[in-house]
Amino acid sequence: MRRRYKLTLIVISFLLVGLVSVFFSYSNYLDDNLNNKTLVLSNEYLSLNYLNGNLYDIPDFLNGDKIIKKVSVTNLTDNIVGFTLAIMDINIASKNIKIQVYDEDDNIVYDEYLLGTDTELVKTKEISGKKTLNYTIVITNEGEDTFFGADLLVYNEYSLEVANSFKETILRDNQFGELVSPIGTVSTTNEGLLVSEDELGQTYYFRGSVDNNYVKMNNLMFRIVRINGDGSVRLVLDNTLEDNSYYLRRINKTNEYLNNMIFDNSDIKKVLDEWYNTNLLSADNYIASSNFCYDNAFYLQNESEYFTNSYDRIYVSNAASLNCQEGIYVGKVGLLSIDEVIYAGASKDGTNNSYYLYNPSILNNWWTMSSSKVNAQSNNVNNYLITSGGGIDLEGKLNSSYGIRPVISLDKGVKVSGMGTLENPYEIVS
Repeated sequence: MRRRYKLTLIVISFLLVGLVSVFFSYSNYLDDNLNNKTLVLSNEYLSLNYLNGNLYDIPDFLNGDKIIKKVSVTNLTDNIVGFTLAIMDINIASKNIKIQVYDEDDNIVYDEYLLGTDTELVKTKEISGKKTLNYTIVITNEGEDTFFGADLLVYNEYSLEVANSFKETILRDNQFGELVSPIGTVSTTNEGLLVSEDELGQTYYFRGSVDNNYVKMNNLMFRIVRINGDGSVRLVLDNTLEDNSYYLRRINKTNEYLNNMIFDNSDIKKVLDEWYNTNLLSADNYIASSNFCYDNAFYLQNESEYFTNSYDRIYVSNAASLNCQEGIYVGKVGLLSIDEVIYAGASKDGTNNSYYLYNPSILNNWWTMSSSKVNAQSNNVNNYLITSGGGIDLEGKLNSSYGIRPVISLDKGVKVSGMGTLENPYEIVS
């Protein structure tokens, strides 16, 4: 009897070992069927701690209800690893369920309404060796009572040793240039790829008459503006959209002028979202949510005039910066900031028909996202414009109609072919 009992224990032990081996061999997709319980998983690259479980199964998700889950991601290796946090197998009957993701510093890194499709919330995020990153996922029902089901999933994308990302391709294809013309003056020569800082880290930007920063995507031509501090690659459409648009058709006639400048509230955001859904939704997996800077804080009030921080940087201090401190919109599509245009080679002191943002086929002024000043007496709220001659106009009234050049950021894990020239532009291969 005792011998049979020992034999049974040995068989059970082998079965358990086999199950554990099967689990660890499934190294990329780290998921489980537990709900609302702490779930710790790991493979050779990452250790994951779903502090509140990784499943959502709520038959009665009432209006105003909020679900909070937390997950920590630890890199077990000494190398940089890229991972993605996604929400999968979504089961909803409402378009009013909002999902927000906060990093460990309480910065919002994702803020959108959920659709019924798998959605990448934190995409191809690089984590250094032996480091841990923490995220909080908040899901709120802002509509009618409904049901809600979904899975949280973290999976590793690559180890930097074998990656060949778009960022690395750009760095490989370009030698670092030296600043020829000071930032704030016109740049008429090819100054190449230069280095600076933004709010996310080190950024690499193109300046001057660059001719190897073309990207073709879904039959649209873009120009590379810079590699963002998080490793994604920022692109601007090489032309304007066919139709001009108001930035904000109706100006708020109260003293709350800051609200008029918020991109989230603008009419132009709706135009950009519609353009994105029509032209780029099929490539959504390649496009990262990124920071767009509208900088709507005032630094000076003078009688009936208000001047924003960007007015101070551009027109007073001559100190343009890619490090956005106030007024950040996080999303898939936006506009250039005035600082990005100046780093590319524009100046408040004159036109420039030599830098890469100038396109002779653009015959109208076009919008930036940056606010400039307010004249309360005449109820004028202004953003910076870029003129058809490549110069800067600080009096683009929000309720006037101008051209639009959409801006997107390609995910840091995207791989490309091509050389970046007009004849052989970069194109996504995976």
